Amino acid sequence: MSCSRVHKMTKYKTHCGVCSQCIDRRFGTLGAGLEEHDPEEMYEVRLLEDERDKDEDRTMAEAYVKTASDMRQMDTLKNLRFDSGSRPPMAEPGKWAFGGNAPQRGINTR
Repeated sequence: MSCSRVHKMTKYKTHCGVCSQCIDRRFGTLGAGLEEHDPEEMYEVRLLEDERDKDEDRTMAEAYVKTASDMRQMDTLKNLRFDSGSRPPMAEPGKWAFGGNAPQRGINTR
């Protein structure tokens, strides 16, 4: 089970519908047109129809929508931001494997 709120599970509602795992799974399922493999009846809170009563649940859903909107506006991979601990693959020093120049160390690209 990939729902982070397993303590709320019932026999018929195996997913909470508000945690990041449930939101991610449901968006992916709907986007791929595979709803029949992940019935909405299994969710305590339906992704697109039900209200979210808690602030943190609304914030989680809003963050997914904002991220999707931000990504849709990107025109190239150069707009991606990487945390300091992760780096994109390099073809050679200073060059990204998928084109463009890599940011120099010490320069804030955010």
